[in-house]
Amino acid sequence: MGYNIAMTTGHNATVAVSKDGKLVCAVELERVHPNDKRKNVGFSDVPGTKQGMIDMLKRELPDVDYYDNMLLQHSDVKAKVIQYKAHLRFGKIKQIQSNREHHVAHASGSFYQSPFERAIAISIDGGGNDGVFNLFKMVRGKDPQLITKFPINLGFRYASFGRCCKVMQASMSHFIPSELDWNGNLIFPGKLMGLAGYGNVRQKWLPHFVEYFKTMTSKRRGTGSQQLLKTTDVDVTGNVLYDGQKERDIAATAQQAFEDVLLEMITPTIKRYNDGWPIVLTGGCALNIIANSKIEQMFDREVFVAPNSSDCGLAIGMLADLERPQQPWDVTYAGVDILDRNTFDFSKHDWQRTDINRVADLIIQGRIFGVMQGTSEHGPRALGNRSIICNPALPDMKDIINAKVKKREWYRPFAPVVRLEDVGKFFERDKESRWMNFNSNVKREYQSVLPSITHIDGTARVQTVTREQNALIYDILTAMDQYTGIGVLLNTSLNVDGQPIASKIEHAMTVYNTTEMDGVIINDRMIIKSS
Repeated sequence: MGYNIAMTTGHNATVAVSKDGKLVCAVELERVHPNDKRKNVGFSDVPGTKQGMIDMLKRELPDVDYYDNMLLQHSDVKAKVIQYKAHLRFGKIKQIQSNREHHVAHASGSFYQSPFERAIAISIDGGGNDGVFNLFKMVRGKDPQLITKFPINLGFRYASFGRCCKVMQASMSHFIPSELDWNGNLIFPGKLMGLAGYGNVRQKWLPHFVEYFKTMTSKRRGTGSQQLLKTTDVDVTGNVLYDGQKERDIAATAQQAFEDVLLEMITPTIKRYNDGWPIVLTGGCALNIIANSKIEQMFDREVFVAPNSSDCGLAIGMLADLERPQQPWDVTYAGVDILDRNTFDFSKHDWQRTDINRVADLIIQGRIFGVMQGTSEHGPRALGNRSIICNPALPDMKDIINAKVKKREWYRPFAPVVRLEDVGKFFERDKESRWMNFNSNVKREYQSVLPSITHIDGTARVQTVTREQNALIYDILTAMDQYTGIGVLLNTSLNVDGQPIASKIEHAMTVYNTTEMDGVIINDRMIIKSS
């Protein structure tokens, strides 16, 4: 089999290509789009940007004469592809398969990244042409087999609690009203997880929150909000904004209700397949690391969550369902190369060769570095190729990086990265966590040592790394360990809040020049501001 290409056109739009059963690349449109739009970049024609987007895509997609298959998702995708086909140089296409199943793509994409020969794949998000909450039996090389599905829209219900939290609405002020509703579904869940740690579960609310989750049986919010208001005095329509302890308790109770409903739905199937079937979690709801961790703790079996479980992974999922690869696909750095790698003028700046020991020493002192190397991460989280790194052992570093660079909300935690062999030293975890998809307790004796990555509840969304996976980050960690005995970095994405993760050196330099970030590493070069 030759080249195949898959595309999704809605939010988190992505184009992916495979050749002879191997993944070639995955291009998320938000990473190449000329405008600074995140998550909601699709194939719809934004005035004045279409040609720029096409030009960038051309550079990243293989320039081939022939594709065996084009796989498409979303009901209007075929018409849009006809519009774009000539511009994107797709060449001749033997067969177009349009509107492929959403949750099959989620399940296949994540399963074929896992090491498993068989698994139960649980795919949950806020939509899809084949449901919202599906469970599949997956066997390598065979068709996904639907076990059951539930008409419970956990994704949209969970997001709806962000509408009434004042601290979250403030962060959405840059959206116009017509954009707010949909973007809230994509953006609120990650913020709610952070805020939940500051709240308390109100037991008198909990059964009504659970019922609210269970009554959303479509992609719309429905009428459950009125019943919730009547029973709990919590208005999730956005007509009332709560602050202080009430909004924190709303977030905590929503998180608990989400977990309770999820576990109630999936436990019978997991117990049915009790002879060692591992679990694959996927779909947008698999970004809920608190729920992922609870599932990992509750069931005596392996749990796998891919780095691209959101809709950005659907294109790879369609390819995986077609190819059925025998060996797991590693998509960690399957994204775009540095877009201006060959055109950026390094002569305009005082660049030096990257010195690991100097970088480690400066980070220990409190300096903040951006990192851009190789191809980008595929998925929503920075894993060391498009990152900002600093020292989490400094007491105020969370506030410092927020004030100087990131401009994020105060309640959102930052994640640590640690060498795989050291994870058990600092965290209550004894296994790999390569993609920040689980949270672990920071060991009590290190919570005060690592205050800037320890969340209010004592947990951290830890990332492990080996030298084979990312030599630069690993070597910086090794140097820090040699100097201080604390080989841990705070790692966050190379952007400022609300902007896409940087795809160009130009973007990284904009962050460097317009914030108080102290240095930038671009592959084997670095630039550092004078102190």
